[in-house]
Amino acid sequence: MIRKSFFIGLLLVSSAFAECRYTLDTHKVEWTAFKTPKKVGVKGSFESTKLDMKASDSLTAVLRSAKVFIATDSVNSSHEGRDALLRNDFFHVQGVRGISVAVLEADKKKIVANVTMQQKTHKVTFDYTVIDGNLYAKGKIDLKDFGMLPSLEAINKACYDLHEGKTWQDVEIAFSAVIKKECK
Repeated sequence: MIRKSFFIGLLLVSSAFAECRYTLDTHKVEWTAFKTPKKVGVKGSFESTKLDMKASDSLTAVLRSAKVFIATDSVNSSHEGRDALLRNDFFHVQGVRGISVAVLEADKKKIVANVTMQQKTHKVTFDYTVIDGNLYAKGKIDLKDFGMLPSLEAINKACYDLHEGKTWQDVEIAFSAVIKKECK
């Protein structure tokens, strides 16, 4: 009996010192743009994104190494006609084919990242939570910070009646990912 208790205790102690590595797996980048004077939200996502990060012993370390590249031609608002307008009358107006995001800082609640679009980089803060092994981050950009007002004017003109003459320059950005934890 003593021998069995000794081995169980040894197993418990050794598992307490197990080395765990975190990574981010399946991910999604979503956006909410706004139209009309009542600021009605229009949601969508990007279907083609690439996430690079380094496995690490903590989630915050993984986040600090994260970089995301977003192909703007993969915009998906669940409406084919709207997607064509977003590609041609927004992103292509200024030749924007991609958006890159590189995390600079991360703690247990916030991520600060450099977002680059239209060859302009701006720091954006994302609040995040972890629920049931999934990470959810949300932030906001102002299109003016990226020199995207000509594109905003073009999409507003193309959708003038539908948007009741108002397309907003702030856009909410959301990122979600599955957190993978492997322990040895």
